[in-house]
Amino acid sequence: MRVDYLIVGAGFTGATLAERIASQLDKKVLVVDRRFHIGGNAYDEYDENGVLVHRYGPHIFHTSSKKVWDYLSRFTEWRPYYHRVRAVVEGKEIPLPFSLASLRKLFSERLADKLEEKLLAQFGYGSRVPILRLKEVQDEDLRFLADYVYRNVFEGYTLKQWGLRPEDLSPSVTGRVPILVSYDERYFQDPYQAMPREGYTVLFRRML
Repeated sequence: MRVDYLIVGAGFTGATLAERIASQLDKKVLVVDRRFHIGGNAYDEYDENGVLVHRYGPHIFHTSSKKVWDYLSRFTEWRPYYHRVRAVVEGKEIPLPFSLASLRKLFSERLADKLEEKLLAQFGYGSRVPILRLKEVQDEDLRFLADYVYRNVFEGYTLKQWGLRPEDLSPSVTGRVPILVSYDERYFQDPYQAMPREGYTVLFRRML
């Protein structure tokens, strides 16, 4: 079989390239993958009980790009979904990433008011502040908050997850779970968040 393009990998990148080249350039594309399925790590399938399972861990679709959202919407309908994560700190359940809402659940009203005021003055409402950046501020109260969040939220998790302390990780990793200077309790703040209604595998099948 003669083709114009060979693409290795049938995940998001490979499938998107293949679809664009075939539909926009009218070229013949062959997509190969070492696994027995399409979809890469986003592959999902129904188990024996009819439950749709993400075989490589949960994949939650979110993007700030309307262009990306509109493009993928050609291949799937969406099921609205906002991911929310909870953690227990000192016996109290709080939302993660750590936010102003978390602040209110852990500290007295007086202290929470003080810390919120300083966070707003330093970073502005809606900011996403990496924990290591917060640890560098000079303000004594914000340093207290940074040390508290670092010790109770970040340190144990990163040691368990990667066997490294947060400061030994790439900033791109620790920056994934910032401190949110807002009351938004969602894990992601992108304007477009959802799950493909029939699953990722169906989405990829339609693309290809």
